[in-house]
Amino acid sequence: MEIGFFGGTTGGGTTPTPNTTATYTFAQVQTHNTQANCWTVINAKVYDLTAWISLHPGGTAPIIALCGLDGSASFN
Repeated sequence: MEIGFFGGTTGGGTTPTPNTTATYTFAQVQTHNTQANCWTVINAKVYDLTAWISLHPGGTAPIIALCGLDGSASFN
């Protein structure tokens, strides 16, 4: 599976947005599975959520639970 990579935030806000300038395998995403290095896949796009973990309004646990996983089901 080739998937796009997180590129930043929308309009300087706090919502992560993907960009498709790079591709990664799911095996690569799975290695980013900690609070200090947290990537997730949502609908075939990779998001680096590391910096966003502490900003999540629902606390850190929901985001940490997605690290290194396909989190699509949590958003669909």
